[in-house]
Amino acid sequence: MVTIRQLRDTIDRFSLSIRGFVQDELGCGCPEQVFEQIRILKGDATPDQTDMSLVIGERLLVSFARIEEIRPVEEKVPGLIQSGVIYRDAVKLNRLRLVIQGTATETEKRLLESESTKYEKVNVHFFEE
Repeated sequence: MVTIRQLRDTIDRFSLSIRGFVQDELGCGCPEQVFEQIRILKGDATPDQTDMSLVIGERLLVSFARIEEIRPVEEKVPGLIQSGVIYRDAVKLNRLRLVIQGTATETEKRLLESESTKYEKVNVHFFEE
């Protein structure tokens, strides 16, 4: 049986990990108080074509997608980014950071970055697994 104390410790470690990832790996300059509230979106709750998203401090949307799932990139990327922007704007968040997991080609990276520049406050980040 999991105790309340164990659960709290797990949540605290999770929150610290998310804050470290967002600030250090994604370069987000969000103030500390933003990380007091973190929501996890999975399944149908997350923007189209993403595996999971985090809503941080009701200001930042971080969405995760696997490169293998969004190929062919030239067909799927416009909808991927647009769905994130629509979600971000609908719930009045400030910024979208799209995290692409897996090995993307240089052409795929350029296409994702080019598409993201069509919108304000959208950043794309690439992480090989």
